[in-house]
Amino acid sequence: VAQGTFYYHFSSKLSVLEAIVERELEELEDDLQGIVSSPETGPADQLRALLTAVFRLMDEHDELIVEVHNESNVALHHKLMSSTGAVILPRLTRVIARGTDRGDFHVDAPAETADMIVGMMMVLVEDPDLRANPPQHMRRREAFRSAVRGVLRLPDPT
Repeated sequence: VAQGTFYYHFSSKLSVLEAIVERELEELEDDLQGIVSSPETGPADQLRALLTAVFRLMDEHDELIVEVHNESNVALHHKLMSSTGAVILPRLTRVIARGTDRGDFHVDAPAETADMIVGMMMVLVEDPDLRANPPQHMRRREAFRSAVRGVLRLPDPT
């Protein structure tokens, strides 16, 4: 693509990054909505699928995540973090509430629990080891999964 054509559509590198982030968040939102809208899938499986979708997005776009965390992209970083939470939180809340109602999960406050899980998830997105030290990042992901099992009082999957 010629540079002139490129900048006809995008005024800067930042506007390109914004467009990519918006597109990916729309796709994530569609994926997560499909997951939580499936009445035949139990809450534990919905939770697993939801987390898998988020981790897949992180894996597929780790370079983008690193670029968004660049100091020159502070505004985009803030937008990414708040938008990601806004996409994930209502769907995760729905899954946790459904699981609690069915007795699959054991929490007193599904919405607040979902909020705390999203907060833990954002720590993973912020993780400097995402690209610098992938084995350490994967250990943090496993710790996240273990923490989620503990918060929801789920049995160990072993």
